[in-house]
Amino acid sequence: MKKSIVSGVLIIAAIICLLLMCWSAVQFGAIDPIEMPGSFIGAALGAAITGVITVILLKGQSAAEEKKERAIKIFEKKLMVYSQFMEHLWGMFSDSEVTREELNQLRNICFQQLVFFLDDEQIEGISKQLEKIAYDIDMVGVVAAGAKITSILKENLYPEAVKPPKEKEKSKVGKNSLVTLFMSFRKENTFTEYKTDVTPSPEFDSSQQSFESQDVLPRCWHFSMYDETQLKVLENDNDKGETILALFELGESWRTGYVKQVQPGNIIFLFKRGGSGYIGAFKAISTEVIEYEEDHEDYNAREDMYNYLNDGCADYAANIIVRPLAFNCKGVGCKSPRRKTIEPINDREAVNYLLTRFSGNDLTEEQKAGMNKFESGKLVNIQDADRAFFKNLVEIAVG
Repeated sequence: MKKSIVSGVLIIAAIICLLLMCWSAVQFGAIDPIEMPGSFIGAALGAAITGVITVILLKGQSAAEEKKERAIKIFEKKLMVYSQFMEHLWGMFSDSEVTREELNQLRNICFQQLVFFLDDEQIEGISKQLEKIAYDIDMVGVVAAGAKITSILKENLYPEAVKPPKEKEKSKVGKNSLVTLFMSFRKENTFTEYKTDVTPSPEFDSSQQSFESQDVLPRCWHFSMYDETQLKVLENDNDKGETILALFELGESWRTGYVKQVQPGNIIFLFKRGGSGYIGAFKAISTEVIEYEEDHEDYNAREDMYNYLNDGCADYAANIIVRPLAFNCKGVGCKSPRRKTIEPINDREAVNYLLTRFSGNDLTEEQKAGMNKFESGKLVNIQDADRAFFKNLVEIAVG
């Protein structure tokens, strides 16, 4: 009631002031009475237009401020959720072991909060890296996957459109700071921890001599593939005869050291995590090691299979050039699990087990259906000389 009275008084006062203004203008000859209606209408229209423009500007300003406040709240919520996710993710790596319970806790955070801020492409990218963390037994690969996830979330938090150009250019040529930082806290010398005597056992021959007339096998190696990229390369190289088995390292060098010890004619058994076991037997042709260079902006896609040198997530990319001897996309299992990415197999019984299975013996019907085939159904191209080579290996194994 009180507000209505005040409003009424103000309106009456405004009308009185307007009438006084008009009377004064006429009384003192400031405006001709005949021109007053036109002047009054013009002034009223000007005031109306000014009022409309003012209202539009105020509404636009209010909408912009509201949008800004909403964006700030979303950013703060994102930062809180991402920080919680990152805290748990990197905390899993502190003891160099990722447990199922830790993965379940990370999954809960992911589905309860994280997914609401991500698009389908980002969810797919994070899913692929989490799969590597779940199945990778090598901490270098696990940490690199963690760095990839962090990069995805950083790009979501700070979109490319607002990222400073200098920061963008620097990230192309510099080492991945997250991986480098994490590895700098690892006090243990992994190389000395894993460095084992690679002198072959008596039944193995590491020389370059032909073994056809001897009851011995060439040096045999276990090689664990990092992810499905390796299989794509194997299939893409199928018609070339030769292909590569690739690994990478950051802050360590023992894997690269083992790669350098692989000699032409050695046998490489390719292991796939996730239950398949070993999926291929290969004959080594040569090796190559590519070292990270600070000013190198574009590594060859073949030599840097996982693109980790180019991303600054690795010190070395080590490749073994091989030719296939036998392959089974379903896997032939394994006699005993091995935790390292690469290591010599000095257990003759384990080697005999693999040679026997890759030759087609002691397999299930499902495994038999995968002999010398890729998942796509494409036959693996094995040269006649290599078939004969592998056949001789099997004869020595079952001897």
